[in-house]
Amino acid sequence: YVVTQWNKPADLHPKDFNPNYVSHIEFDGISSGKTIAEILFKTIGGKGGIVALGGLISTTAAIERKKGLDAALAANPDIKLLDFQVANWKSTEAFDLMGNLL
Repeated sequence: YVVTQWNKPADLHPKDFNPNYVSHIEFDGISSGKTIAEILFKTIGGKGGIVALGGLISTTAAIERKKGLDAALAANPDIKLLDFQVANWKSTEAFDLMGNLL
């Protein structure tokens, strides 16, 4: 049985796995990124500066989450994005980047 999640290769067609292609599961990264940002903005009182770390810049999940952050920033002019860095979903990179930003 075949189930794809988040990203489905363009050349993968359900008919090629008939009758064993079960489903494709997608995640709304834009909505998720926006919601997370809005919660953060509310927590810091609706004004101030933030820094953000992203995942692998070429992946759909990272691109969509950044779009969600950008949408939340556009709706909250009292919040300023001070810097955005790519941490490649690696905790050691994120730790070092955040240490440098601080």
